[in-house]
Amino acid sequence: MSCNLGIALFLLLCFLRRGAPAGDPSSEKSALLALRDAVAGGKALRWNRTDPSPCRWQGVRCENNQVSELRLPGVGLSGEIPAGVVGNLTNLKTLSLRFNALSGILPGDLGRCAELRNLYLQGNKFSGEIPATLFGLRNLIRLNLARNSFSGAIPSGFNNLSRLGTLLLDNNQLSGSIPAIDLPLLVQFNVSFNRLNGSIPLKLRSMTVESFLGNSLCGGPMGDCPNEENNKKNKLAGGAIAGIVVGSLVVVVLIALVVFVLCRKRRTRRSSRSVDIASVKPPLENGEGVVVKREVEELKRLEGGEMRLMELRGRGSWCSLRIRAMCLSWRIC
Repeated sequence: MSCNLGIALFLLLCFLRRGAPAGDPSSEKSALLALRDAVAGGKALRWNRTDPSPCRWQGVRCENNQVSELRLPGVGLSGEIPAGVVGNLTNLKTLSLRFNALSGILPGDLGRCAELRNLYLQGNKFSGEIPATLFGLRNLIRLNLARNSFSGAIPSGFNNLSRLGTLLLDNNQLSGSIPAIDLPLLVQFNVSFNRLNGSIPLKLRSMTVESFLGNSLCGGPMGDCPNEENNKKNKLAGGAIAGIVVGSLVVVVLIALVVFVLCRKRRTRRSSRSVDIASVKPPLENGEGVVVKREVEELKRLEGGEMRLMELRGRGSWCSLRIRAMCLSWRIC
């Protein structure tokens, strides 16, 4: 029972949606005729009121018998777009009224065209601030408002249009600074020849210089802002000081390392000399010196005895004993 009730409600909702006046070809036909009658030059359009559907009219394209595109570029339209007209084209995906002479503010009911992907209004005389109603068009991919007379600041509400890939606002009278626009799919952006000033947001600095000409902007392709130049100088000064400190530390460490190596080599030489001297002394201390001393004493004793014999035998024997004493003295040395 509950399942059948759910199906019935679903079918009813579908019927109501299809039967809504905004999706009805007759209501779309009425909206288009009201637009044609409101703008001067629109009467030149060959739209036959007797046609049951507007899908065959000039500049009109339909999908599933509903108006999906309205393209009327450069057909001499002028004047203001009345409210309650374009908003009735709820299935509209593309609206192109470029290069006409349309003026005034954009109608608020434009925000009802929730399916709108492409909006081309460049080359007209629209004025006033960019309406917030545009920021409800979440499916918008291309928006061109260039070459009009829009004034005021650029709204930050553009960030709501996450699918936006093209945003052209050049040749208007927009003033103030550019908000921090962060649109991941944005590839075309132009705000040249307005009255903008200040720093270009970081997310937009990858755009070309032509996107920002004719303003008082700085940063990115327009060159560094004064405060950014000072920051760079401060960073360079800090980097230079850090480099000097690091270089000084490296020099000190190298000097200390050289001194350490030299001292170590000097100690090694002294140690080797001490070892050589020590290797010579032990044999003298272990008995050889004692033996030599005994031989000297023996020599003295013999020399004393031979001295007595010298008187009997002559000087020649004494000389031989003297030579032996000299040999023993050399051994001691």
